[in-house]
Amino acid sequence: MKKKIVILISLVLIIGFSVVGTTIFIFSESSKKSSGYYEISSEGKDISDIEIDNQIKKGNINFMALSKNSSNILEAEWTIDYKGFNDPKNFIVITYEEQDSTLKIFSTLNKPDDILDLDLTIFFNPNYNNYSFKSDSGKCNIIFYTHKINYSAFEIRTSSGNVDVQLNKSSIYNDFKVSTTSGDINLILDHSIFSKDFLCTSDSGDQWFDIWNIRFISYSDFNAS
Repeated sequence: MKKKIVILISLVLIIGFSVVGTTIFIFSESSKKSSGYYEISSEGKDISDIEIDNQIKKGNINFMALSKNSSNILEAEWTIDYKGFNDPKNFIVITYEEQDSTLKIFSTLNKPDDILDLDLTIFFNPNYNNYSFKSDSGKCNIIFYTHKINYSAFEIRTSSGNVDVQLNKSSIYNDFKVSTTSGDINLILDHSIFSKDFLCTSDSGDQWFDIWNIRFISYSDFNAS
């Protein structure tokens, strides 16, 4: 009798653990949604230049300008679909450091394999003297719309992500580079000035150009292919 009771208890425990384990697995793999916000205030920061280095490689990112009367240097807002038990507050990592008169801003993802979908918008203040923008974006789709901003460098690189750029009435003092392996590229460059290399390449994606009244002060390489 005791043996039967032990066997019965063992079966109950096994079934119980199996149900709990299955429930935990299903919950961990199911999609959950979260949203977030981050800002960098201009208070106490004596800077003239902004450098943005984006390393987020999945999802969709929009880069846009803040209103000119904003008291912030940067604002970011996002929605995430994710799986697993990670704290969603830790997925988007935006940090910065001050070096002399330059504020360097870095953005990346934590636990990217647990992110199913991401929509992120980064707004930056257009009132500073000079900007540098670099994005190594992988599969991420990039939309970048600004006007009347000076860039010391502008570079976007993706693997399969699409790139949509509008730089109107802008000056780019160093290289302008947009490249993708299989993504599509859409460029609108009106009334802008370029000073060095102009490189826009896609190995297998489509490219669209809307270029009106742009000027080249000098360049060593012009390649749009």
